[in-house]
Amino acid sequence: MGDVVLGRVVGETSHTGVIFTAVRPPRVGEYVLVDYGGRYVLGIVEYSKIGNPLLLQESLRPEVVDRAEVFNAERHQYMIGYARLLSWVDTLVKKGEVEIPRYPPRPMARVLEASDEVLREVFTRDGRDGWVRLGVLANHTNVPFYVNVQSLVSRHLAILAVTGAGKSNAVAVLVKGIVEELGGTVLIIDMHSEYGEVCSRVNRVRPAVNPAQLTLWEYYRLLRLDPSATKQRLYLRKAYAYVKGLALREADRFLDLLIGRSSTT
Repeated sequence: MGDVVLGRVVGETSHTGVIFTAVRPPRVGEYVLVDYGGRYVLGIVEYSKIGNPLLLQESLRPEVVDRAEVFNAERHQYMIGYARLLSWVDTLVKKGEVEIPRYPPRPMARVLEASDEVLREVFTRDGRDGWVRLGVLANHTNVPFYVNVQSLVSRHLAILAVTGAGKSNAVAVLVKGIVEELGGTVLIIDMHSEYGEVCSRVNRVRPAVNPAQLTLWEYYRLLRLDPSATKQRLYLRKAYAYVKGLALREADRFLDLLIGRSSTT
């Protein structure tokens, strides 16, 4: 399974996560293997800390720091990390299913660096029907990451992240894989015209209703803004009056401005 020992489990353990000492600073987002006596659980590092008992915050006076330097304080520093436990590795590899352990590992259990070979067995499904490559693992750039399209479309899916994190790119890569690699069809309601060039086969369907021709009361009905939603109606009314005054004819331009103005009014 791997022989590069990153550290040892310390403190009270749990079946959901462990704290471990480390021989180097654990990287947030890297995968590790927790040894359950010959069977391994895949974990992901969620925080990493470095401390030094000679340099506690309560006693950080200049003379204390100077004295610690004389005694070579760096020799006493320690590194710890916290890993959330995800699943038994053999269940992931053999069945493709997540199975969270139901009991914790023992203190002093080994925490190993997850090798690229092990992670490829878990995350890489090259050549298998129904799988699409999204990219590579952030902390393991030699490991391609695939998702099962059947699992995605048979359940609800949300792609959530902060602005600029790559949500639109993730959707574009996924759509391209479904259309060009699997021969599937994807319907996209593209409010901001982001996906027109995402793949070679695109059939643009123009809207049958021009947003620029809808009345304010029709917007109220479409958005289900009843008379008690006074503030929402006020903001929409101001935005509608502003955009309507621009005399725009393009449906996309009108709707984009209306949405943008409503959010900043």
